[in-house]
Amino acid sequence: MDYIKDLFKFGDLYNHEETDPLFIRAVKKNINFHRMHCKEYSKILNAKNYNPKDIRKISDLYKIPPIPTLYLKKHTMKSIADKKMLIKATSSGTKGKKSHIGFDGKALYYGFHMVMATAGYHKLLSPKPTNYIMLGYEPNKSNHTVVSKTALGATFFAPALKREYALKYIKGEYRLDIKGLKKALI
Repeated sequence: MDYIKDLFKFGDLYNHEETDPLFIRAVKKNINFHRMHCKEYSKILNAKNYNPKDIRKISDLYKIPPIPTLYLKKHTMKSIADKKMLIKATSSGTKGKKSHIGFDGKALYYGFHMVMATAGYHKLLSPKPTNYIMLGYEPNKSNHTVVSKTALGATFFAPALKREYALKYIKGEYRLDIKGLKKALI
């Protein structure tokens, strides 16, 4: 049974009584996949004596060993080959080191489905064109951060007339564009 598919197909987003068991099974399936395909992750789980049988309900999720972001900044962990990662992104690297993440087709499909279901449920989708003021980074080819990719994605909930970014990429660096923001607001 594909618990991940069942979870994402479920119509009522906030019906935890029925979705929590599906969520738990999907989490355990994902952990098992990564354990089988990533030697480093398997070592972490084994070192912390992780046992999937210990995860029966939402309140058991704390038993899944966390991976600190600092660890991910210093170690590469991959469960799929680079060539299968359709989108690659990084953390912002504010302290000098970046962690890396990749998404395959299945992850992108389910992620898109989740975003659209949530946006539809909360009535965030609109056919009416709008202006966006983005309090973040203007996209460019050298910026691979997750935050810039998700911010850009949020501007597709309604057709964009214009996207005004607080942080503009000018001459190889990001600069705060107060004038552009003021103009967009007036």
